[in-house]
Amino acid sequence: MARVRPEKLVEQALTLIVQIEGASPEQARLARNRFDQWRQATLENQAAAHEARRRWDTLFSLSSDLRSRFDEPTKPVRRNPAVQKRRDLLLGLAAIGGTGLLASWGWRWQRRQPLHMAQHHTGKAQVLKVELEDGHPGSTLMLSPGSELAVALYRSRRVVSLERGEVHFEVKPDTARPFEVRAKAGVVEVVGTAFTVRERGDTLFVGVEHGHVRVMLQRQQLIDLRQGQALTVRHGRSEGVHHIDPSTIAPWREGWLVFRDTPLAEALAELSTYLDAAVLPADAEVGALRFSGRFRSADIERLMANLPRILPVTPEHRADGSTSLRMRR
Repeated sequence: MARVRPEKLVEQALTLIVQIEGASPEQARLARNRFDQWRQATLENQAAAHEARRRWDTLFSLSSDLRSRFDEPTKPVRRNPAVQKRRDLLLGLAAIGGTGLLASWGWRWQRRQPLHMAQHHTGKAQVLKVELEDGHPGSTLMLSPGSELAVALYRSRRVVSLERGEVHFEVKPDTARPFEVRAKAGVVEVVGTAFTVRERGDTLFVGVEHGHVRVMLQRQQLIDLRQGQALTVRHGRSEGVHHIDPSTIAPWREGWLVFRDTPLAEALAELSTYLDAAVLPADAEVGALRFSGRFRSADIERLMANLPRILPVTPEHRADGSTSLRMRR
């Protein structure tokens, strides 16, 4: 049996997405089920669905640009190549969806606008609980210190973009509105579950307290996680699925910080969110030291003062208030 070309699969996925976005709530739910069945049929379909969603988002992120172009005079105008490239992209995507997509542009554009948008962040040693407007009660987010994210709730999906930090999610089940967490290293998709996502520097961690999540990495690698499973991605590379005690996920919610053979660079990034000034490894050798322990978040300053007794490091205070840790020779 001949293999379907990847671009044809993307076209199929876009057609299904159009059906989801342009239907009544009940029809959208049925279309979402068809889309999920199609996507889960093969790994190629899953990758095509991810690419189709990216293109669809691109189409509507440029909607204001397109509307302004509709009002241009009809006489020939020399356009910037970058603008022309965006217009070509929009026309190509519209062609895949059929002429009906352009005919109903305004209506579909309105449906694509978020019902709710918000941004949240936490400062030093601050923990913040947020309840989303996606139900009664809604999904809850718990932000650890030094975290930042943006929320966008649409008719057909819920999206959280994690800029930095760590967040614990209790997601309200809603099969018609999947929940996505977007990080630099990948996308986590769920329907209803409790899990934690941490992104600091080049490291992404996902741990599942209960339920099921699917992680799509930048290289379109798909990884499923269930209760008691976790995934760590460093510098864009997965270190594989490992098992954890679900009760130990996000201990900072109870005022504890726990490290298990953690690279010191990653531990310092988290510890610094409880301090007035950052503590940094002076070089890769220091950053690679392993660090373990369980500490109260209220005792972090005392821990840092005693760190040279635990590890072979020497603190060096900088003019900007930060501290650099060097290897003790």
